[in-house]
Amino acid sequence: MSAAIPSQRPDRPNFLIFITDQQRADHLGCAANPVLRTPNLDTIATRGVRFEQSYVTCPLCQPARASLFTGLPPRGHGVRTNGIPLSPSVPTCIEALRRSGYRTHSVGKLHLRNSGEPRPDVEPSDLDRWLESRWLWLEDRIGALPPNYEGLETADFTGGHGPGIFGNYRRWLRDQDPEGPHLLTREAGDLPASGAEQSWTMALPSELHYNTWIADRAIEFLRREAASSRPFFLWCSFPDPHHPFAIPRPWSTLYHPDDVALPNRRPGELDDLPPHYLKTFEEGVMTSGRRAPTRIRDDQLRDVIALTYGMIAMVDQQIGRVMDELDRLGLRENTVVVFMSDHGDMLGDHWIINKGPFHFEGLLRIPTIWSWPGHFEEGVVSSA
Repeated sequence: MSAAIPSQRPDRPNFLIFITDQQRADHLGCAANPVLRTPNLDTIATRGVRFEQSYVTCPLCQPARASLFTGLPPRGHGVRTNGIPLSPSVPTCIEALRRSGYRTHSVGKLHLRNSGEPRPDVEPSDLDRWLESRWLWLEDRIGALPPNYEGLETADFTGGHGPGIFGNYRRWLRDQDPEGPHLLTREAGDLPASGAEQSWTMALPSELHYNTWIADRAIEFLRREAASSRPFFLWCSFPDPHHPFAIPRPWSTLYHPDDVALPNRRPGELDDLPPHYLKTFEEGVMTSGRRAPTRIRDDQLRDVIALTYGMIAMVDQQIGRVMDELDRLGLRENTVVVFMSDHGDMLGDHWIINKGPFHFEGLLRIPTIWSWPGHFEEGVVSSA
């Protein structure tokens, strides 16, 4: 039975934004993927509009996410590549919602400022661009994002991926199990027989994984806000399926490598493409998304893709948990639900994995679903 909704207004709907990191448009069950199953995302799509031609402004995390927050292309917000922080002087859509009375909150990944280690000569007054710095969080120089960060009143923050994850989640994990951070690592896990790079089964139990933690924090937020007359904006951001390709059981064994298809490529293709493709393949030319040669055998590619599918399946389950709570609290009918990703992954297409200056569909086209029952059309697939 749904709970009563106090003072909800259809002209001021809630917004629940699910975003994944590095998920391709064809990595959805409802997008006719022949192997991957995403029942919870498929359900959102049946109650909304799925866009088949949704493209990113830039195939890298920071520029793409800055565009989502500001509505501007990279030349407008100034974040041209990873490592350039979004200036606090650039207005965000979330700040506009906050100023109009929305309760704004984030759980999970943001990546709007620099996540690396600041130079030793950085002045304390300049640390605002380093609020998402892994080094500063691990050194306990930062313990929380400040109020109204990019328009977000509060945040349960994570940065990074796999064993490199940090922020509020890593501190929580350490409190639950001092060995928890080690259980995320490749050294503690089980490697695939192929020896595929960046690939393993995590030793960490699923209930302690960051995907579960993010869903738990989102559910807690919904429960706190259910009785409020203020509309809310909730950014629910999962770091997966970004590399490394690592996930706990049972997700790591959910898909067998023999069942996944090899990527889209052809012999001799690299000789026909711009020279940086071949240099990336053979030499590991440094880009913002790829820093190693991409020579990888077919059996290794199958392991990478199967683990990626497992990562997406776990995220799908966690999104289902959040959606179930939204329904239980009686908030679904007055909440705009959006699902999207910041960019895709080449995953072996055209002989490249991960991301970088590669303008192909697997990297540039993302899954996008908008759903608001009773207001948006339902079960529609748009080519707009």
